[in-house]
Amino acid sequence: MGMAKVFSSDELPPGERMDYWRDRLIPDFFAIEFVHTDPNRFLGHVSGLLLGASQIARLEVSSGDYFRSAAMLKDDKEHFCLFISQSGGVHMNNADSSLTLGEGHATLVDYARLGSAFYLYQPGKTHYSQLVNLPRHALLEKAPGLDIGRHGLSHFHDAAAYRLLLSYLETLDASVSGDPALARLAENHLLDLVALMLGRPSRQTLHESAPQSLRVARFAALRQHIEANYRDTHYCAGVAASALGISERYVHDLMDEGGKSFSAAVNHLRLDEAARLLASPTHQDQRIAELALSVGFGDISYFNRLFRRKFGLTPRDFRHAARY
Repeated sequence: MGMAKVFSSDELPPGERMDYWRDRLIPDFFAIEFVHTDPNRFLGHVSGLLLGASQIARLEVSSGDYFRSAAMLKDDKEHFCLFISQSGGVHMNNADSSLTLGEGHATLVDYARLGSAFYLYQPGKTHYSQLVNLPRHALLEKAPGLDIGRHGLSHFHDAAAYRLLLSYLETLDASVSGDPALARLAENHLLDLVALMLGRPSRQTLHESAPQSLRVARFAALRQHIEANYRDTHYCAGVAASALGISERYVHDLMDEGGKSFSAAVNHLRLDEAARLLASPTHQDQRIAELALSVGFGDISYFNRLFRRKFGLTPRDFRHAARY
């Protein structure tokens, strides 16, 4: 389903796109000011999600400079923002700290302080980023040792908790926001993961709520890993465990909690893709054994047996039925 669309420059006449972004959406939605620096036409797309008092926004924008001025501070001093640069080339300033974010890097920004973000011009490219706005009081309860004034901007890019947070964010969509209880639970998981990522969790976070949040995030990371690697004929629970830094038993425990075994989840993806390829006119001449191998099955007999069990037809009959 994805996140709810907030803005798309494609839906406005060319002459109105940047004005709307600069004068209405950016000041109202993010409480910041904007100067367009890209020599090409302005482009902006925003989707968003509300989770209790927290907010997630995904942006695709052309190059520009964003400022949080003194006049803007009065609008929102009650949030921190985890700024995630998904395409790199963003220079950040917050109070007396500054840094340049590469692809996949992130920093925590204090909305109560002056700041700026410069999306550096890269010919022919737009910038992708993700903003996670978290209520100040809630994050400080989870991370009471956080001193943004002393630490300034922090640089995150490879910590295990950060990688888990990214995996968890990918699982959230508009259906979560539509259920208040589920939204509060998701928000709590986010706060736990950010507190752990910052390395300053409270005793309660560390020993009570965080273990469950970590388990949820690890399950999200495991699902992403399966979806990215199921086509490998050598893919197994041991490979996933090694890649994610957890035990093979833990992989099976996580999958069992989700209601489907590891092998069942992998075979489900393989069979669905096999069915799609069998029904596709562009793959009508591909041998079924080759097709089975391409989706991850190394044993054609095993593939035939599972395919017939799921779809009620042999792969050959399924292809024939899809053709007519």
